[in-house]
Amino acid sequence: MKIPYIVAELTDVAFENSPIAWESERRVHVVIDGDAQTAIQAAIHAALVCHYPNYERDRTLRTRITLLLSRQDAEDMLFEFAELFDNCFWRTVDLSGDTPVTELHRPKYDGMRQDFVDIEWEFVFGRMSNPVFRHKLEIWSKDEKQDLSIVLCHEDASRNEVLKRKLSQRLGERVQVLSVGKDTPQECSRLIGMARYLNYFYKVSYECGHVPVELPEDEVEEAWAGVENPLMQLSNIYNVLSMPVKMRTLGHGGDDMTTFYALTADEIDRLTAVEHNRWSVERLIQGMRPCTDSERAEIEADISLKKKYKNERGAHYDLVAFDSLGNDETGLPVTRYDRDLTAAIPLIVKTFYERNDG
Repeated sequence: MKIPYIVAELTDVAFENSPIAWESERRVHVVIDGDAQTAIQAAIHAALVCHYPNYERDRTLRTRITLLLSRQDAEDMLFEFAELFDNCFWRTVDLSGDTPVTELHRPKYDGMRQDFVDIEWEFVFGRMSNPVFRHKLEIWSKDEKQDLSIVLCHEDASRNEVLKRKLSQRLGERVQVLSVGKDTPQECSRLIGMARYLNYFYKVSYECGHVPVELPEDEVEEAWAGVENPLMQLSNIYNVLSMPVKMRTLGHGGDDMTTFYALTADEIDRLTAVEHNRWSVERLIQGMRPCTDSERAEIEADISLKKKYKNERGAHYDLVAFDSLGNDETGLPVTRYDRDLTAAIPLIVKTFYERNDG
């Protein structure tokens, strides 16, 4: 199973000493340059984990992902992930002429429904060496209201390292410059190890109707072996990758990451919204779409249609803003699963480190 190495590094960018908490006025900005397919993969991976609570306070504080691509590669990406880009803000900036040409795209339901995608995109048709883009990088590097990171995705590893060193020198310490690396067996094993606990939690929560207070290893392994859909395995892994970011938004860094602590009701509320936003982007990337107005009206008249439309049409009723979520088929709030999972993060992290790090 391919695990996104670069995402593990992105989760450490700028957040350890200054976490983006509810009160923060800053945003995360990731600039990605290099070979098209690797750059696109890194961008999708970043979109799956870079989610923060201040977006719920201020909808303009979305994570921004800037990709330097050819027009054709950008169009191919927009087609492949159409469900995502239909529902978020993105723009193109063409640097091929004497004057930059910009076009803005708004979400399909902009002005009709509350914004629910906390990622915005920028496609730049040009190279990083373009004087206009170089000037923008300098401005961004000095902007105290954003945490800028640059990800280099060239196939030539030596070129990545040279660019990494020079960009770091030119832009200063506030900018984190990363290059795509390769996964090690140990890193992959640890990610899957914690994802197994997350999967077990969901299984018990969904099927048994209660929140587990312990994670028996034999039952955890049995539940993981029963996951037949690779997408669901990856979903658990991406959820795990988002945990360090969530913990840091609450002020917990590397020093106490492995220490058991209980979340307050307010912290659970805020991180539950973050998890819903992360889940929404994940489902859009997988090809799900929000229900149309007519589909929503039909489901509200007959809640049994919710699962039918999801399975047969790829139309998910819960792809809405967190504040707009309602009840499920049982009449209970759909937020309860994300809320319970958020409250269980300390148990999952503590259990994993106790069993794997002594």
